Amino acid sequence: MAAVVAITAFISILLSGYWILMVVPAPAPDLEPSGDLVTSVYDPPTSSVEESLTRGDGQIFAAQATDPFFRDRQLIAGGAAEQAYRYQRPLYGWLGWIVSAGQPGAVAWAMVGITIVSIVALLAVSAKWMEWTGADPRLALALLATPGVFVDLIWVGPEALGTALVVFGLARWFGLGRGTKPRIPKLEDLVPTRVDAMAITAFGAAGLCRESLLVVPAVLAIAAVQQREWPIMRAAASSALPYLLWIVVLHQILGEWPKGAVPGRMSVVPFGGLLSAASSWGPGDWLFAVAILALAIVALVLGRTSALAPLIAVHLALAMFLGEPVWIRFADFGRVLLPLTVLSVLAIAPLGSKRREVLQAPLNPAT
Repeated sequence: MAAVVAITAFISILLSGYWILMVVPAPAPDLEPSGDLVTSVYDPPTSSVEESLTRGDGQIFAAQATDPFFRDRQLIAGGAAEQAYRYQRPLYGWLGWIVSAGQPGAVAWAMVGITIVSIVALLAVSAKWMEWTGADPRLALALLATPGVFVDLIWVGPEALGTALVVFGLARWFGLGRGTKPRIPKLEDLVPTRVDAMAITAFGAAGLCRESLLVVPAVLAIAAVQQREWPIMRAAASSALPYLLWIVVLHQILGEWPKGAVPGRMSVVPFGGLLSAASSWGPGDWLFAVAILALAIVALVLGRTSALAPLIAVHLALAMFLGEPVWIRFADFGRVLLPLTVLSVLAIAPLGSKRREVLQAPLNPAT
């Protein structure tokens, strides 16, 4: 696993540095505010790193890191509903505020550093998962090619951190690594015999990175209900409390729930958003959309007895009902569907090693 961490750190730093210093143009020193950005924190940007954050949602988390206590209501454009929507994922901004020591001038680089560490953490915990399930941990490096990881790296976002927390939480929930023999978690492992506090904490923190990640403890809670394991159900459900409490606080401050100002983020027609957006796709969008969905289907078919199968199915159902604004380009749907991609890879990776074990096992002599 040490090799995976070292390679991931090297590639992440290299790509991030190349993007910021070589690809993103340095802003003109006399640039005027445009008023077109989601936030005004870097309007206008004064450096290449600030310019890189304005390309995506990195500017939103930089705004949170700059003003974590909502002193300036003008940082986020679009009105109270949009502000509540943007601020409902606070953990990344809070980390930026902590790492930058509350210094606004240090926030941009702090966010870049947090993102690199998050991607290293995602691949490290994925490599460890593969090791615990009998797969080659080096397969985790394949996640560097996923659009969610790549876009997080160049634009800065919380999806890699949130997904890492989910994978860590599931490993604790399933009890991986507690024995000496590798094992693949099965469906019965969805309801453990005891609650792991670290798993609940990880799920709760993941929900503060992106609310859609709470579908993971929701599936675990439903599985516990089916087996009438009420303490396990309550424990899994409790991981949503930090997010629920936070949006109540937001409502008290802003007077709005996190509805957002952009309509159509969800679709009532299965894959309706995908079909609407696909007409404007380029080759890269098609490639990543087909790869993500095909990988999930393969994981469901080959790993149908795995404990990850219900989680993959629920994330695939979520993908079906994402609206056109989410499917508009791979930079958007790739980040939202990063948990689906990672869970699919984790479900498929150990299957090859199990097949090799069967093929390499000595034949019983004929009797």
